Amino acid sequence: MEKTGLSIQTVAQKAGYKRGTYYLHIKKEGLSPAILNKYGKAIGYDFSEDVSEMEHFALEEPEVIYSIEPMTLEEAIKQRNEWKEKYYMLMEKYLRCIENEKK
Repeated sequence: MEKTGLSIQTVAQKAGYKRGTYYLHIKKEGLSPAILNKYGKAIGYDFSEDVSEMEHFALEEPEVIYSIEPMTLEEAIKQRNEWKEKYYMLMEKYLRCIENEKK
């Protein structure tokens, strides 16, 4: 990841994958827009400019600073709350998508 200055391990981790999975993904043709979007968010790049199927994916979320382990209990609680809020937000977005597809 020369252009970003991030290691492959870091990019994979920020995208929610393991390093080995990253290598499987880069070998695969026709990677799903959802996976590309995760990598795009990890490196700060909007693939929707390059891949037409990704129109509805955008880098809407603010950049999250990822850390492997919280240093204090307060940091752990803060991380838990942030991830919980993100989960709820994504779940609501997903449910709206399902409702829109039914119409």
